[in-house]
Amino acid sequence: MSSARHKQVVQHAFRRRLVRLAVPATAALAGGPGGEASPPTPAPVGGPSDDGRAHAPAARPAGPPLGWVPGADALVCAPVLGEVSAAQLRVLAAAAPRVVVTPWRTVVLSGARAGADAQLAAAGFVVDPASPVPLVSACAGRPGCAKALADVRADARAGLVAGRFTERVHLSGCARRCGSPRGPHRALVAHAEGQYAG
Repeated sequence: MSSARHKQVVQHAFRRRLVRLAVPATAALAGGPGGEASPPTPAPVGGPSDDGRAHAPAARPAGPPLGWVPGADALVCAPVLGEVSAAQLRVLAAAAPRVVVTPWRTVVLSGARAGADAQLAAAGFVVDPASPVPLVSACAGRPGCAKALADVRADARAGLVAGRFTERVHLSGCARRCGSPRGPHRALVAHAEGQYAG
């Protein structure tokens, strides 16, 4: 399934109170109902795009807002930098009978139990709609990538704690900009450990 089609399906399900798209957590966490995943193609950021237009920074990515969904027993949360541990997966499984992972690096819990927001927050998920966590993404960085010049994930976490991010931003460990989102965003590219241009 293409990422555009997946986005349409998730948006449709969200409007219909998540009834039709809700799938067992194991299928959703495997990449979608069919288990496939289509990674976004990296695009130049802050400069001309493929069609020659410059990208402008965006305030918020698309997708459902974090927190309880009005009029439904669904809760939207975000794992920091899209990372989920085995312990966090167990918390998700206990919080709701159905889980949907969205293309926006958020998780929708359909049929979430009362108090699930507090449980998820205690486990390290973000449920506050005002949180900047959905605005920030990063490549693998050091030590996972030999080409990276910095531990971008640690720097991204430190920036979140310090409140440095107020717009859509992607941190990259080198000029290849792996994992860059397709939409408008600010690119911070490492040129040394802890030092970024952009």
